[in-house]
Amino acid sequence: MVATAVLNLGLMALAGPRVPGLGFLLAVVLLAFKVGRGPLLLAGALSALVWNFFFLPPRFTLVIAKVEDALLFGLYFVVAIVLCQLVARIRA
Repeated sequence: MVATAVLNLGLMALAGPRVPGLGFLLAVVLLAFKVGRGPLLLAGALSALVWNFFFLPPRFTLVIAKVEDALLFGLYFVVAIVLCQLVARIRA
């Protein structure tokens, strides 16, 4: 997640604060192929909180100022949980 955050700092300068969320989601998707359910949920929660703290305005707070950002934040968790369940079923 740290490497993804560093890469996303460059993306944010080019495309704005919402694009790094997709980068974090891609990292969670790729991580799903290597780790189990618990670490994947932890990675999903950690990446969502890092995205909120470092990338979404107002930066360096855990406050979500826009309705769109709140929806993206919530959907991020839903996608991570669904992905986690699907990978767990495939492994079983």
